[in-house]
Amino acid sequence: MIPNRTVMMAEGLQSLSSRLTSYMTLALKGCSFECYKEVEAKSCCPGFWGPDCIECPEEASRPCSHNGVCSDGVGGNGTCSCKEGFAGTACEICASGRYGPKCSSVCTCVHGLCNAGLNGDGTCMCFSGYKGPNCNQEVPECAALSCPSNSRCIEEAATGQLACQCMPGYRKDSPNAQSINPCLQRICHAQATCIHTGPNQHMCACNEGYSGDGHVCMAIDPCQTNRGGCSADSTHCVYDEPGKSHCECLSGFKQLVDGVCSLTDVCRPDSCHKNANCSTVAPGRFECTCLQGYVGNGKVCYGNIMQRLNELNTEPGMDFIFFFISVLESLSWPLQNLGPFTVFVPINKAFRGSSVRTLMANQAKAKYLCKMHLVAGVMPFETLKKTDVFYTLTGKSAETDTSEGDYQTKIRIHGSRKKGVIIQSDVVASNGMIHFINKLMDSVSPTVDSDTEVQTGILSLTDLTSVIDSPGVLTVFAPTTAAFDAMKEGQLQYLNSADGQIQVNDAAVLEAAVEGRNGRLYVLDGVLIPPSIEPILPHRCDVTENKGECTSCSKVKLAQCSSGVSTVSVYNLLYLCLQTAACCSGFFGADCSPCPGGYTTPCSGHGKCLDGLSGNGTCVCDPNFGGSRCHYCSSLNKYGLNCDKTCLCINGQCDNRPNSDGSCKPDSCLPGFTGRFCERQTAACGTNVQFCHAHALMSPYKWRALHLFFLLVFVFCSFFRCVCKPGFNGDGITCVESDPCAPPLRGGCSVNAKCIKTGVGTHTCQCLSGWREDGDDCQPINNCDSPDNGGCHPNATCIYVGPGQWKCVCDDGYTGNGQICYGTVEQVRNMCTTFTQAVFTCKVTTVGGATITTPNIAATNGLIHIIDKVLVPDRKLSEGLLATLALRPDLSLFRSYIIKYNLTDEIQQTSEFTVFAPTDDAVNNYLKETGAAALDVNTTRYHVLVSESLLKTDLQQGGYKPTLLGFSFHLGIFPRDGKLFVNDAQINSSNILCGKGVIHTLSSVLLINRNRCDSAQYQKVMGPCEDCLFPRSKICPNNTKLVRKRKCMLSRVFEEERLLTIGCRATCYKTNIIHKCCAGFFGEHCEPCPGPKGQPCFGNGACSDGINGTGVCGCFQGFNGTACETCQSGKYGVHCDQGCKCKNGRCNEGLKGDGTCECDVGWRGILCDETDELCGSVNCVFRPSGLQCLCAAGFEGNGTFCQAKDPCAWDNGGCSLYAVCKRTRPGQRQCVCNSGYTGDGLVCVEVNPCLEGNGGCHVNADCVHVGPNKTSCACSEGYEGDGQTCNMIDLCRKKNGDCHKYARCNMTGPGVRTCTCMSYYIGDGVTCKGTVGKVSKIVSLLNHSKVVSLNQLFTLSLSFFYLQDDTYVFQDTGVVDLVQDAIHQPITIFLPSDAAMASLPQQQKDFLFNPQNQAQLQEYLKYHILPSLIHLDSPRTIQGSPLSFSCGGLDAIGDIFVNDGKCRIVQRHLIFREGIAYGIDCLLTPPSLGGRCDEQSTFDFRFICIGFLSLIFSEILSFQSQEVQRCDLPTMFVTRNSGCRSTCTVNFWQPKCCPGYYGRDCLVCPGGVGSPCNNRGKCDDGHLGNGTCTCNAGFGGVACELCNKGFYGPTCKACNCSEHGSCDDGRRGTGSCFCEAGWTGERCETPQAEVYQCSPACSPKAVCQQNNTCVCRPFYVGDGLTCTVVDMCQVWNGGCAKDAKCSQKGEQVSCTCPKGYTGDGYVCLPIDPCADGNNGGCHEHAICTLTAPGKRKCSCKDKYIGDGVTCDVKQLPISRCLQDNGLCHQDAKCTDLHFEDATLGVFHLRSDKGQYKLNYTAAQQACSAVGGTLATYMQLSYAQQGGLNMCAAGWLDQARVSYPTTYANPNCGFGHVGIVDYGVRKNLSETWDTFCYRMKEVKCECKVGYIGDGFTCTGNLLQVLKSTPSFSSFLTQILNYSEVSASGKQFMKRLSNLTIQSTLFVPDNSGLAENDTLTQRDIEFHLSDGQVLPINRLKNGTRIRTRVGSLTALGVSNLLNPAILVRSQCNFHH
Repeated sequence: MIPNRTVMMAEGLQSLSSRLTSYMTLALKGCSFECYKEVEAKSCCPGFWGPDCIECPEEASRPCSHNGVCSDGVGGNGTCSCKEGFAGTACEICASGRYGPKCSSVCTCVHGLCNAGLNGDGTCMCFSGYKGPNCNQEVPECAALSCPSNSRCIEEAATGQLACQCMPGYRKDSPNAQSINPCLQRICHAQATCIHTGPNQHMCACNEGYSGDGHVCMAIDPCQTNRGGCSADSTHCVYDEPGKSHCECLSGFKQLVDGVCSLTDVCRPDSCHKNANCSTVAPGRFECTCLQGYVGNGKVCYGNIMQRLNELNTEPGMDFIFFFISVLESLSWPLQNLGPFTVFVPINKAFRGSSVRTLMANQAKAKYLCKMHLVAGVMPFETLKKTDVFYTLTGKSAETDTSEGDYQTKIRIHGSRKKGVIIQSDVVASNGMIHFINKLMDSVSPTVDSDTEVQTGILSLTDLTSVIDSPGVLTVFAPTTAAFDAMKEGQLQYLNSADGQIQVNDAAVLEAAVEGRNGRLYVLDGVLIPPSIEPILPHRCDVTENKGECTSCSKVKLAQCSSGVSTVSVYNLLYLCLQTAACCSGFFGADCSPCPGGYTTPCSGHGKCLDGLSGNGTCVCDPNFGGSRCHYCSSLNKYGLNCDKTCLCINGQCDNRPNSDGSCKPDSCLPGFTGRFCERQTAACGTNVQFCHAHALMSPYKWRALHLFFLLVFVFCSFFRCVCKPGFNGDGITCVESDPCAPPLRGGCSVNAKCIKTGVGTHTCQCLSGWREDGDDCQPINNCDSPDNGGCHPNATCIYVGPGQWKCVCDDGYTGNGQICYGTVEQVRNMCTTFTQAVFTCKVTTVGGATITTPNIAATNGLIHIIDKVLVPDRKLSEGLLATLALRPDLSLFRSYIIKYNLTDEIQQTSEFTVFAPTDDAVNNYLKETGAAALDVNTTRYHVLVSESLLKTDLQQGGYKPTLLGFSFHLGIFPRDGKLFVNDAQINSSNILCGKGVIHTLSSVLLINRNRCDSAQYQKVMGPCEDCLFPRSKICPNNTKLVRKRKCMLSRVFEEERLLTIGCRATCYKTNIIHKCCAGFFGEHCEPCPGPKGQPCFGNGACSDGINGTGVCGCFQGFNGTACETCQSGKYGVHCDQGCKCKNGRCNEGLKGDGTCECDVGWRGILCDETDELCGSVNCVFRPSGLQCLCAAGFEGNGTFCQAKDPCAWDNGGCSLYAVCKRTRPGQRQCVCNSGYTGDGLVCVEVNPCLEGNGGCHVNADCVHVGPNKTSCACSEGYEGDGQTCNMIDLCRKKNGDCHKYARCNMTGPGVRTCTCMSYYIGDGVTCKGTVGKVSKIVSLLNHSKVVSLNQLFTLSLSFFYLQDDTYVFQDTGVVDLVQDAIHQPITIFLPSDAAMASLPQQQKDFLFNPQNQAQLQEYLKYHILPSLIHLDSPRTIQGSPLSFSCGGLDAIGDIFVNDGKCRIVQRHLIFREGIAYGIDCLLTPPSLGGRCDEQSTFDFRFICIGFLSLIFSEILSFQSQEVQRCDLPTMFVTRNSGCRSTCTVNFWQPKCCPGYYGRDCLVCPGGVGSPCNNRGKCDDGHLGNGTCTCNAGFGGVACELCNKGFYGPTCKACNCSEHGSCDDGRRGTGSCFCEAGWTGERCETPQAEVYQCSPACSPKAVCQQNNTCVCRPFYVGDGLTCTVVDMCQVWNGGCAKDAKCSQKGEQVSCTCPKGYTGDGYVCLPIDPCADGNNGGCHEHAICTLTAPGKRKCSCKDKYIGDGVTCDVKQLPISRCLQDNGLCHQDAKCTDLHFEDATLGVFHLRSDKGQYKLNYTAAQQACSAVGGTLATYMQLSYAQQGGLNMCAAGWLDQARVSYPTTYANPNCGFGHVGIVDYGVRKNLSETWDTFCYRMKEVKCECKVGYIGDGFTCTGNLLQVLKSTPSFSSFLTQILNYSEVSASGKQFMKRLSNLTIQSTLFVPDNSGLAENDTLTQRDIEFHLSDGQVLPINRLKNGTRIRTRVGSLTALGVSNLLNPAILVRSQCNFHH
């Protein structure tokens, strides 16, 4: 830690910057302070990391075990970067394949395991069959050994023999090798769990709250990651325990909420200046900000100049400026509101000798005096000292004198002798700077009277002299003589033919506001040239056109025409002169400016200037020229008049001007070169001082006679010369580049090649087009020899024309361009089979752009072809925007602009759009008014709304909508008086639909309303840390866009362990639109402020604008009115700053007033202040001619007669158009705004009710101002209603708001909803996945809750009740409703653990959790629920089968097991509201189902040849068409290949048992599912198995639970006793040998030397041994003298099964299984009575279900009724024909048939007399009687594959007898599975049962007038349309057509006319939407009268006639695209 003291040091006077205005920064002297804050700099010691300095892995003293580098320090993350060879969290282990203390050695084992690791030595344990140090030597003898599993062949070191030993990871515990479990030893960290993953393999996983590799686990400190979720700015994280932490507020913060604390407010009343705001910005820190209009640092705030002077005047000792403050009152308003200014304030002493009262008496002189002390801009003292001259507001210049130092700095006005000393400087104000001086600058008066430079002579040349002398107020800008002399030469003659200084049009004001008799004079130093005559030189060439006609001279009048037109009379001719504005050649733009390069030679004569009024002056240069004036060559290496000469400049920059000589630009030569062309080297060569060419080198002469000495003497002398470089020719002084391609050699290239120069002296040869390189020669290219046949179609021939030239010609019978050749449909079909295995008919035929999907649907008067879309006649464009506009001729101009600006795709790619299209008249009017040539792109875009399709009804409520131009450009929609307006344009016609949008036409063009200045702000949003490849939720939140991804640490929980992995976190951005109004607009919808467009408040006031503005104008001083449009009463002039002085009269006031007085009666004079006693009631005015009478104020007349003026008689009295002018007094009026308007009458603005109370609209509605005091209410987005009442649209009501069904939808705002996954689900709410909850979660819930519901319990047990498709199966199966019934309560539920569910075979999960198998799943669920608490030995579940319970043995003391000790209870007494639950470690298998793992399978089912619409079987069965073949089905029109024969794929559940289960009902194999055959043998499992165990060597018994005779121990090792001993064998035997008398030894192999004779004699069941000891034989007990047999049945039931009967005779124990079981007594298996081949004695139409061993239940199948032993068909209450006509055709008669229990149409039928009572004929009759036929052998085979099992033979078609079996049964076909076939019977009188075939339960017969098989009935074309549901859309269009026109009725008759054969093309409903509308021409275009055109007649190019045009048929356009080929007429997929 580095402690620092807090120090504050005054650094002396520094530069203090004070911002006066938004654009003015002032530098002043001030003091700055340097402060130091004592902070604590955290630093971790070596070996520690993170903010809390946690130890590095291993420990701090040896971080990373000294085998790596730890990322330590405060910014470190504690990870170890291991050295090479090391690995692990703490680098504590060797990397894979490394060993040794430094892990530097690499294992070299090839076929073996290396002894690797820190303690390893690298030795190899070879795999079987290999030897050698590196296990790379193969042992061939190993193949002869048959080693058991988990062992390998290896050579024993002791014997050298090959033997089998355990594989690595296994140990030898028995004949078989056992897997080594390393977890039995403590090898993982204390805070980790060891998981056994395989032989001698394990995985260490750190516990929750810890991280690491399991060998090293470190406590997780959440504070080290993302600060534990605490805000870094306001909180700090506090570590609690591993994996847990909490947040606390930092000092200066309070109120912790969601990890964030808020600042503590430290502002106090005295914290800031009284004119400043205080705000807390940081803990303990506040910030002061001066109020608007004040400047400063917040501690001190300064006001404007007048405020500062008044403040200073009140300060003690500062009362010496009172006099000048009084004088400044005349300029008070500018000094308060304008600026910035610099003011020199004289102190009171400066006024000595001057009377303030006198100065104030003359306002003009007082203002002049004040302006003498004012300077425009800010001039601080430092600037004054550096400025020699500055200018006051009078225009007078002044100077600064600093000769006497800073403290005697003086200022002086030029022309004055007074010098004022600055006694105090730099007094800051908000709008300027104040300096105090000791002298009054009053000694300089205006000098214009004596200025002889001011001339009037030039005025005499104009008619302005009289204007100057005329009465009235004028302002004159008078140039001096010097100013005229400074004009450009010729300009004045042609007319005869800056520091604070005020300027007028760049001319400086030398003298300002000089008072004159009738105005003010400003003296300038420049001439003001009016823009109307600029440029001075002639530039306008207006076109004058003379028109005239002869007329009578008496009718000719001289008249002045309007602008541009004049008339003049010449003799008898009247001429009409028309002038059209135009620029002269060489001038451009509205002001006719000269073109670049001068108007005489525009564009330097090398280009075309875009001149004229509409031109922009751009030079379009000729080829080879460039530059803004076309004054350069475009190539840097060209010159010459045509820029076609190559520059001669070599080592410099070329002068590339056209008039150049090709030399280099001056001073552009590279170093070492010189000359005009930079061609000379600056280094001399030889004694002759030659300067070589730039492309030459110095080289010595080659004199052969020159010996070495001579050469050395003269080497640097005259024996050097200049030699041109390779590629150049010349003498060295001049070198010219050579051309290697010059003829005749041409670089040695072939005659069929061209020589190309590539550089200096280099070239290449390139073969001509059509030739290819062949060594040095070029050979012609024959494209027809290429692999692609020259790109020709396979049905085309490639013809060689010449080198590189060929032609593709289609073969005979084909047509096309050669690249694509179209064949006949028959040819297409033949090719189709090469591309697809499914044999479709492949007739892909298109008609009029529509594809025929189903052809040849027969009708009695023609054919129907189904097409995939509507046929559109004579339309080359789609029904899109352009097509719709093209149908409206009055919108052609707007359509042309859409095309011109390429807006079509942009508009139509949006989801919806609305176009407001102005008519052609509206566009023309707009262009005429604006003078534009066309609508610009922005105006066009302004007429389009995107993302909404607004019909007229949608527009009725009005509103504002953003346009395609951008979010700141809105359209206003206003309903007014029953009409709709868009902005100010009325909608003419509406609802012109076009695709996804709608068009409305407008009466005028919309002018862009630039009232909004919205801005977009981009906010960075961080997404959650997710998996980089498979994120669980959206990586970016809603309404945001991805910027980039960064790595993050992803924490996941796996098996309740938290794992850290690398994830990705997205950086996203969210766009927020900040709504703002532009200046001059106000309110939510940015309405214009009062005043003219673009001039709010007439520029005479400030409007309260902005989003929150009110639109009220705050007028400047002197102005008044609603829009500040006039002056205050008594004010006049353009600035309203002149006061009227009329005493007794009316002043001509206002903006246009001049202040003149109109006197009342009896008064006269300029100010009406003189009484008039001469004229009486009128006013007299003295004229030179005498007295003249004038009418008094308010009257008009000649003075003799006067009448009252009516001010309202003209122009509404100047009132607004929306006001009423009312006369009040003579000459006076009052303006009153109309109803609905407000204002002063001069300006009336519409009353906007929306500004108050939202206009009466609902709080959640938008108030739309649609007219004066009128509104329309429209509910805001996200709300619905009429505007007066708006309710938030609840998105959650519809489809749960598109949230997942296991998510909660919650409305958080209008149009905004959130989706939150329910408990124990994870995801973003749109997608929710279930989490797996262990029984421990239930325990946790129960421990914390007194009352838990069944649903809560099931929700927590998700591993059992959660499906892959995100559904709760316990709800779907109805189990909850069952157990919640009070009759079953209290209940007991057994819940399998996660591990148990995870261990299930995947096939079993797929079977149980398939939605089609809910019935089977329900059986499983019900088998886990007891309808009572456990109090019986064998209670029954609600499924019906019993459960059994037993206690654990010696190896499981205290445990309770369910069902024969195979399933252990792992959690007890979980009490909930409806009962109690137990956790178990297995899934209980109900006997009724067994271990089912049925698989979904398929087989192919081939149907008969039927019509195209007769594929009706898929309506009953789950068939999917796999192959469709053509077949013959003769009709009246098509006689060949007109039918289809489908080969369909049938989906069915193939019975299959899970591993460890067998037989029909999938009973568990002996030994149990967890250990079938006790893992000591192989069970004959599966659906066809019999459950027999084939035991391993040494084992025996039904479940391999016993040892065979002669084997002992748990592994049944072979006994080793000789024939003279008996072995203690069996599972519990020891293998020891009990020797007969006379034998001894371990194996009883050694004869005793003496035979022991005991006395007394031993028992016959005993043996005498040494020491006269008698020992009883095995299975006997006693003292040897008496031995009795052991009662084995009393110990563990003699080894018999639990419920088996144990009996013993002597030494032999026999076990007998109880009733209902079978087996050897040691293992008893349940008997399945349902698998006896006779359906368990149940009825043929009943299901036999195993409920308990030896017990079964019979249940009649669906649609049968009975007790299961006897089942009869249910009598349906109503006929099946009443529902959908029994699936017969609607034009067919339906007859209900008897229900049959059929499988794929096949069912077994037995005589009423009993089994086997039907001969062949009787069998046929029996099948016919039930609407069927004898089944064929194939049909029976299909049914067997579909699951039909019947152990009873029956007749088949063709006198065959067979029966099907689906599982092995020795009583049925000797166990054969499949078809048990008795073959064809010759004796037809034999009696059997029969198998019939029938696909329907009803009989269908077509009605009279129809033809077909009943399932499909064909009538006429109209009948077919009406009977086909998929044609409903097209039929509706035809019916509508027939109702509105006579042609439509005729069309209907043609469809039903049997005398005319026709072809009809019908789009099905998928090709014609319900809301689409077809025209009459569209409908007629689908019918071809008088001809039947089957598909085989629609060849390529076939023309099909209709009444409105013709269609063209085309075949497959791309025969190589299989995707096209599969779309054929027989492509039936259901």
